[in-house]
Amino acid sequence: MPDTSPRVNPLRIFVPHASDTFTNHRAHGDGLVAFEVASRLAARGHEMHVLAPLIDVRGALPATLHLHPVTAPGHGLGARLAYVRAVRATFARLRRDAPFDLIHQLNPVYAGMSLALADARVPVVLGAYVGAWPQSADRADIMGAIDLPFASIVKRTVVGVQQRRADALILSTPAARELVVDWEAMQGKCVMIPHGIDPAPYNAPGDEGDAPEEPTILFLGGTERRKGIYVLLDAFARVRAAIPRARLLIAGGGGREGEVMAVVEQMPDRDAIAFLGVVERAAVPALMRRISVFAASSFGEPFGMALLEAMASAKPVVVTDAGGPRYIVDPAGGHKVPVGDPGALAAALVDVLQSPERARAMGAYNRHVIETTYAWDRVIEKIEGVYARVLARARA
Repeated sequence: MPDTSPRVNPLRIFVPHASDTFTNHRAHGDGLVAFEVASRLAARGHEMHVLAPLIDVRGALPATLHLHPVTAPGHGLGARLAYVRAVRATFARLRRDAPFDLIHQLNPVYAGMSLALADARVPVVLGAYVGAWPQSADRADIMGAIDLPFASIVKRTVVGVQQRRADALILSTPAARELVVDWEAMQGKCVMIPHGIDPAPYNAPGDEGDAPEEPTILFLGGTERRKGIYVLLDAFARVRAAIPRARLLIAGGGGREGEVMAVVEQMPDRDAIAFLGVVERAAVPALMRRISVFAASSFGEPFGMALLEAMASAKPVVVTDAGGPRYIVDPAGGHKVPVGDPGALAAALVDVLQSPERARAMGAYNRHVIETTYAWDRVIEKIEGVYARVLARARA
């Protein structure tokens, strides 16, 4: 039974925006991380008041985790302003019952959100920030529209004010430094704390049928171009030339599945590629037991929760040398290849698939890293440490 006693006295914490979706079962990276942070802090005795536009959770919750759905009709600036007004109203209503010790805005740290509570005189923690997608990585996929220069300048100015007024910024990896407007001035407020994962469900013994009968590669993520799915398909054709028995599993959504399937249908190796669709998080451990190697071919993944799941499953990994994975993967646990290079990606995958002993050693190393660095208990303790330091400075 894990020790759930708090490392700091129980706090009353207001989370003005946990994620666009707060969930413990949907395939939604930010929402899953937000749920783990909030629920685990609540299990350690902290009173958490969490706001999000969409809340979709299953099962029993800690008694001190209070969820407040905040909906704002429409999209764009008008909807954002309506959400901010609802945040202020909810904060004012809840504060009448008891004061809050902290405000913690989770990821994504939308520009200006915490400034809506600037008059509250309560210490503010922002993050964990994750890296940004590169500007060239299929911009339409990322933003839905091209940012106007003036709007970008205004946004950066607001973010700068928001960060200067905050008491601490949590960054998930060094890739997130680019989101800190004035790194030289702000780095004293910044602390590196990665997203976490519960190792328990992963790497557990399964049925004999779980083990891959053929060398199997897994792609788990959105099917947008920025995720590198087409680079992986190109690489897989080369893998098959070297290892004719190799198979590729594609799991995930993203709305571009039809386009990807159309490309696959034109490939000579189409019968070796299987589309699994969206996989709920509870089913991921069993899926990981069916594969030989995990491939993350994106143009610059901001963090990489699916990567942590593969590492927790004691699997070797092949990732692009960009974004969060650049800092998460060690050469002892896998290969890092240049972005957009199908030849290098194929060579790395072939190397792992043709070296079973080294692949097992890589997987064991990754599992050790998860247990010692990324396990949620360790991550939450570090977050509590940030809280303790922020409150100590506030009282000084």
